[in-house]
Amino acid sequence: MSHSPTGDQTEARKFTRRQFVGRAAALGLSVSALPALSGLLDPVVAAASTRAPDRKRGGILRIGETGNFENFDPQSEPGGDWPFFNQLYGSLSRDTMQPNAGASEMWLASGYKFGPGYKYVDITLRDGVKFIDGSPLNSAALLANLKKIMNPVTGRDAYADWATIISSYRAVDEKTTRLYFKGVPANEYIRELISRMELVSPQLIAQGENALDSKASGTGAFALASYEPGSLAVMTRNPYFWKQPLPYLDSIEFHFFTDANAMTSTLLSGGLDMVIGLPPQFIKSLTSSFKVINGPKQMCFEVISSTRPGRPFERKAARQALQYLIDRERFSQQIMFGTGEVAWVHVAPTSIGWEESFTKRYSYDPDLAKAKFKALGMLGKKPIEIVQLTGVYPLIGDLAEMVAGEMNDIGLNAALKPVDTAGWLDVHVGAHAGDYDMIMSFMGRGDRYPVFAAVGNPALEPIGNPAWANGKPPAAYSNAFTQLQHAQTPADQRKWALAMEECVLDESWDIAVSYQSFQYAMDKNLMGFANSRDDWIQLDAAYFA
Repeated sequence: MSHSPTGDQTEARKFTRRQFVGRAAALGLSVSALPALSGLLDPVVAAASTRAPDRKRGGILRIGETGNFENFDPQSEPGGDWPFFNQLYGSLSRDTMQPNAGASEMWLASGYKFGPGYKYVDITLRDGVKFIDGSPLNSAALLANLKKIMNPVTGRDAYADWATIISSYRAVDEKTTRLYFKGVPANEYIRELISRMELVSPQLIAQGENALDSKASGTGAFALASYEPGSLAVMTRNPYFWKQPLPYLDSIEFHFFTDANAMTSTLLSGGLDMVIGLPPQFIKSLTSSFKVINGPKQMCFEVISSTRPGRPFERKAARQALQYLIDRERFSQQIMFGTGEVAWVHVAPTSIGWEESFTKRYSYDPDLAKAKFKALGMLGKKPIEIVQLTGVYPLIGDLAEMVAGEMNDIGLNAALKPVDTAGWLDVHVGAHAGDYDMIMSFMGRGDRYPVFAAVGNPALEPIGNPAWANGKPPAAYSNAFTQLQHAQTPADQRKWALAMEECVLDESWDIAVSYQSFQYAMDKNLMGFANSRDDWIQLDAAYFA
């Protein structure tokens, strides 16, 4: 349902039973192999629409997604939380899919300036901005966020981004804060970090980290009104949003589903206006009735093997042999219905960390893999356990099933261990992180400065890496990461970016399989949808035509 500004209820979309059944039949639950679908997808919407039609105020945008919000901390990035980042909060600068990743639009900051020799950066905040609880956006607020971020517990995923490069920080005046660096960081890295720093109200921070499990207080166009875990999150218009006349919508509802097919059916029946993560097999049938938008291809599916002592893939030779069993083409074209793109490393082909020679390192060759595993004495042994995520993000589970099948076909015994989201997160990033033989996942940030492919992605972390004993990946990898953080010239940046990817390919503990982008399906009357390089959607300018 959508609502007018006066509160009168009107139906945004209503189908007859005949129309619904016809569309559902067109989709089907068993879909034959489809040709590549890239030509059917609209490109990513880079910025809010500037079309002439009147931008009507009011209305409720009902969004479906699989999964749930883990918490409301924008400095934490568990899978599924990113859709609310730009709705409830705001970053110092905003990425708008601009060609230069480091040239983002100033947002909560009015500007920033590097000091002599890039030893520090001064960040000046915008005037007249308040958090939803009334707290002013000033240097004290930024300092409170920096203190939170620089703590390994409360900083969550942002800790790895900032703690390795910031030595100290202080207020220069009411609106300007100075961040001092450890050494001289690559300024490209700092520019991109600034676009990812989302600020939380200092009043909410003071309530303790657990408060963010169910509360939110940011500077975004919307405020969290209610939250029912696993069911519904409601966000209402922030009347004090600094960028007037935005937002246009009265509210946004996030409806959570455990099954992507059920979510798609709800969209078809008119119960939703938009879905995040449209199952790829449904794209072709939906393009005539809905807008289908392809998000940025910055994510990458991965096969992760534990290298810890006693695990099946403790030896590098075994991990390299596994590379020859990964049928990247089949996963990208058949299982992803043509929406994937074969990946050999985790960074995108446009990255300084990518080169053509990587594509020739490991070709799909099950006979060669079998010979290598036989030489290693690994065939016919105790089954290797593969953690398989069920329910949400079905492609992760599909990847586990595909790899298990390939392993069993050559006599490398494999057994799937189905788990729900909580069980998967527990061994992937939680209290029992690293307690697996193999696990499948996906990582993001592949189209950013290459160190971003490491920080925040557990199996690629340079420190505290759960796939390695004592959390320590190979020294060559950690050293390349550190050098890349501080490289100043384009030549040095490319040198160390390639060194990072070369080490991952050689050690093969985290195998890249396919680039992925999320597909969004939405009512054709929904305008103003925008996205970012990180696939953090922006709905402050969204409206119903």
